Amino acid sequence: MDPLIDLHEVSFFYPTNPERMVLHGIDLQVDEGEFVALVGANGSGKSTLLRLIAGLLNPSKGEVRIAGRTTHLTENQIMLHTTLGMVFQYPEDQIVGTTVEEDIAFGLENLGWQPEDMRKRVDEMLIALDLQEQRHRPSHLLSAGQTQRLALAGVLAPNPRLLLFDEATTMLDPRGRKELMERMKQLHRDGITIIMVTHHMEEAAQAQRTVVLYQGNIVADGTPQSVFSQISLLKQCGLAAPDHLQLAAILQLYVPGLSRNPANLEELIKTLYRLSPGNIVPAEESKYCLPETKATVIQVESLNHFYKDEDGQINATLRDVSLRVLQNCSHSLLGATGSGKSTLMLNMMGLEKPQGGRIQIGDVVVTDRQTKMRDILKQVGMVFQSPEIQFFEQYAGDEVAYGAIMQHLDHEEVVRRVRWAMEIVGLDFEAFKDRLTFSLSGGERRKLALASTLVLQTPILLLDEPTAGLDPSSRKEIIQRLQRMRQDGRTLLLSTHDLNDVAALTENTTIMDGGKVAYSGSTRQAFWMPEMVNAAGLDIPAAAKVAQAMRNAGWQLPEGIITISELESCLAASGSMVLHG
Repeated sequence: MDPLIDLHEVSFFYPTNPERMVLHGIDLQVDEGEFVALVGANGSGKSTLLRLIAGLLNPSKGEVRIAGRTTHLTENQIMLHTTLGMVFQYPEDQIVGTTVEEDIAFGLENLGWQPEDMRKRVDEMLIALDLQEQRHRPSHLLSAGQTQRLALAGVLAPNPRLLLFDEATTMLDPRGRKELMERMKQLHRDGITIIMVTHHMEEAAQAQRTVVLYQGNIVADGTPQSVFSQISLLKQCGLAAPDHLQLAAILQLYVPGLSRNPANLEELIKTLYRLSPGNIVPAEESKYCLPETKATVIQVESLNHFYKDEDGQINATLRDVSLRVLQNCSHSLLGATGSGKSTLMLNMMGLEKPQGGRIQIGDVVVTDRQTKMRDILKQVGMVFQSPEIQFFEQYAGDEVAYGAIMQHLDHEEVVRRVRWAMEIVGLDFEAFKDRLTFSLSGGERRKLALASTLVLQTPILLLDEPTAGLDPSSRKEIIQRLQRMRQDGRTLLLSTHDLNDVAALTENTTIMDGGKVAYSGSTRQAFWMPEMVNAAGLDIPAAAKVAQAMRNAGWQLPEGIITISELESCLAASGSMVLHG
């Protein structure tokens, strides 16, 4: 039987940059019913390959065939629309209907469905995606999770055989990411072929097959177990094994009988409980002490913010929020989607106005009506969640230079700062300064947005999802560079759904839940209170879960371990005793 997807010697370049070949002679076949994860570093060609499969782009060379038909032929377009559906990284970009039911019906109407059949199918999708109560609601008033479900309902409505997901979980909180993965697996069990682009290796490990792209070439293709066992190849490609496999590889050296390749984190933890405890001598508890007391540079007091939606309903996004951020520290702002994190940051920047409360940053009272935006911008810079919304210029180098030019710096100083800012986020100055901003990959845009804020050299940085959409290597690099900025005296406040970033970077954490502060204090203490973290729709890092499980099973580990490197250090300090314990 012919494959459902067949790419033969496919190469591609964008007309705006014909010298840069994005894909090189790709040969790829995917059979009906497969679940494939497509992974690779930022700029490796993953999204371009997915768009070629979807027929949104035509190959510069070679042929793409779906269900035996060539995608670039006009007569095959209707077949493509009925055979496959695609969910994008930002689902709001594909919502076109005024209301929820209109959006689900949009594709069906364009395909010529009869009204009676269309209404029946819309009803089925509303039930399947738990959107019945939102049926008549304006689509732009939905929460992030509801918008994600609506986008999926729209692509599922025509009964496609193939679904493409382009980093669809990137902007979701841990609960939403888990729910979408469960939906993907159920769709696969129902017989739909799935291709998923992701930077989360834990998600890629749940697929049947993993394909690795590196600089426009397929360099690995096999089961997740076989691909993620190739450590040197992963490192070369800017990737890493999933956390549970990294932990298993470390623990295997100290815990006899432990498998190196558990299926998932849950299986690893169950195995640790089954095995007899070793004799690990506890590390010094003082190693995980709380950060020293420092001066407060951001003070939020009793902040309230609400808005009236088009239905006339009053929605409170912030309710009596109080917190403080210490000087020269990294502070994380956590919470499920819709908990108020981004709104709080916008209030701090003076871009939103609260209905009550006070914000002071440095010596500037942001909530004072006399305060000018230029006064705020001398103290604090912000990287927004969607980087493209803050771009002004056509070329990457000019975009980074924009803020420095607005500070009326001389030309030499502008160039020096631009080079510094681009290099610090991992964008080579000479290679990227003349690149068109719209031609950059999602991860490269996020790096550019960070560079365009760093160039201002403000003492305080607000970072809204600074590593979302980055490959593992780039994410690690950005975190290391942010750590150095903190050591150089900057204060960082970051909002993120990646709790590994929080564990690696921040001393203190504020957890938001329903617009209120559920917790504010030590990051380390928070991650050793899993019930509280889970109640807020979050999940503690894998290393913290394993360390807590080992303590519960009898190993004498210290409290407060929250990173893989900390766990490895504790084991290495007395590991020889474990092997003979």
